[in-house]
Amino acid sequence: MARNEEFGARLKQARLAAGVRRKRDFPKAELGRAVGFSGQSVGDWESGVEPDDLQTIVELARTLGVQPCWLAFGLSEMEPPTGVRVNFPRSQGVDFGAKKRRRKKEG
Repeated sequence: MARNEEFGARLKQARLAAGVRRKRDFPKAELGRAVGFSGQSVGDWESGVEPDDLQTIVELARTLGVQPCWLAFGLSEMEPPTGVRVNFPRSQGVDFGAKKRRRKKEG
């Protein structure tokens, strides 16, 4: 797992902003459950440990209502333009780690 403190800071910023929008706290454990991980995993990510695959980052962005490019790389603005709803259906998700896993099995 790669360390990236900038990613961790963006994730925490997005989680806190989502809590403000919801008008109630957004605990790490709740975010973790929403994307299929533990609150400890969210804490690790906020400390700078990046998730193992880009699909997890896309799910985090969808759940937090931020742009995936901003969350993953710091590109673009945090939130989508006014009136644009961020919606990444799970059924259309791309498994960016599939190729990597196949290479490991073949090797």
